[in-house]
Amino acid sequence: MPDPVHNEIAKIKYKLDIKERNEDEVLRAFIEGEEFLVLEIQVVGTVDDAKDKDPLTIEYLAVCNTKVLTSPWMQDKIRKLTTICKKTVMNLKPQRIAGLIPLIKIHDKQEVCLYRLSALVFMDEDGTKKWNIKDKIDPALIEVDAFALQKAESAREWAKEVLVESPVELD
Repeated sequence: MPDPVHNEIAKIKYKLDIKERNEDEVLRAFIEGEEFLVLEIQVVGTVDDAKDKDPLTIEYLAVCNTKVLTSPWMQDKIRKLTTICKKTVMNLKPQRIAGLIPLIKIHDKQEVCLYRLSALVFMDEDGTKKWNIKDKIDPALIEVDAFALQKAESAREWAKEVLVESPVELD
């Protein structure tokens, strides 16, 4: 089996805005049209000053319910959304990628979540499942790439197409 294009997050570093609920509360909220996070791809840049390592590592982390992580549907969506991030927002020339290093260090951190692409599902008024795609771009990425916001718009549109093309198999 080929290596995954993402890493599983054992400990969530970049908190999600999720309320814990029991099954009845989830069902009621879903029927009322509330959105639920199905999958988020976090693009994390890590700076390492060690001489024997690359100065910047970019990882693509998949955040989802661990009960569905191994489902073929989820694996396919993780792979596709990761590819979307790589081919849009993170499609940078080497000098632009290198420009991220000092900007990450300015944050007084060694690591920054540069981009998040989130897929949320909700029930429409007619009872069908609909997708809402949201994202968040770190200012460092916008500073090195003047087209980052346009690329993010393309990423959201492409992600929605990918998710609409196949039904949710998480039921």
